[in-house]
Amino acid sequence: MSRLVFVSGSSAVAERIREVVSGRDELMLAAKDQDVAEADIVIDSSFPTTNSNPCLEELEGYLSSGQNVICCFDLLYPAARGDAVTERLRNACLSGSSTFLGLGFVGSWFGAELLLALSSLCRSVDHLGVERALCLDAFGGSETFGETLGFGLEADEFAVEEERLLLLAQTVMEEQVALIAGALGVGSIECAVAIEPWFAPRPLQCEKGDIPTGGLAAVRWRCSVTSRSAERMLLKTVLRANADAAPDWPVESATISTQGAPGLQVSLGEQVVDDPVLASIMRAVNAVMPVCVAPPGAKTVLDLPGLWAYGAFDETPSHE
Repeated sequence: MSRLVFVSGSSAVAERIREVVSGRDELMLAAKDQDVAEADIVIDSSFPTTNSNPCLEELEGYLSSGQNVICCFDLLYPAARGDAVTERLRNACLSGSSTFLGLGFVGSWFGAELLLALSSLCRSVDHLGVERALCLDAFGGSETFGETLGFGLEADEFAVEEERLLLLAQTVMEEQVALIAGALGVGSIECAVAIEPWFAPRPLQCEKGDIPTGGLAAVRWRCSVTSRSAERMLLKTVLRANADAAPDWPVESATISTQGAPGLQVSLGEQVVDDPVLASIMRAVNAVMPVCVAPPGAKTVLDLPGLWAYGAFDETPSHE
């Protein structure tokens, strides 16, 4: 049974989602001017806001009207946003007998979900670590370079915006920590999040918005998680405007480690994924069918573990 998919948004990323959906045999792409009420599911392509309270009205409208929703870049673990957010999503799903799934900020799947897969090999875990670096040039658009990550801000402008940018980092990192803690049954935890800016010493050319001399071109997020007065998790993320930014920081990579019995470390090396835009998009597209057949409610990736790339082996490999 094919599913009618409506993709919200007008960004370049939204257009690429539409391109991918239109090429899937089991999916039908709803026209931009088509009534969204006809769709089986909505893929929301908006980037997260720089505050801890997401704009839920539009999502609630879809859900209460009977459309399932996948939030492509936000709300990985709604419970981390507080009871009010969780309750609003739950009530909207119950009202429309619909299902919601959030997939989190860009690259969340590099850390939280791969780390949880690694933890399944452990008898005991003393400490979990994730270190990753992503170049976001390919995402482009005002959503990332402007409001969301603040790329291009000069030092004095960054000082004014630092509080809200720290709040964004806290929201994104704490959602991932909450997902991990929820899956592993971790009790009371405390998160300490810090951000470090890197300003361009010369102009940097980016695909969707150049960075001037002195403009913010990279940011490093650090989240230390303590439980019972001991650090139990450490998550580090480097986000770059382009590949030339912050050359002394870790290059595009991902390292996931556990200390315990046994101790494990997996390093994905440089060029972890050659198309991070497509990887994030496919995470949402491959979730369409599982979400459509799931029981109504606000779900997380912990509730829908079978998000595999069913049918991805084409007769003709794409690289040939």
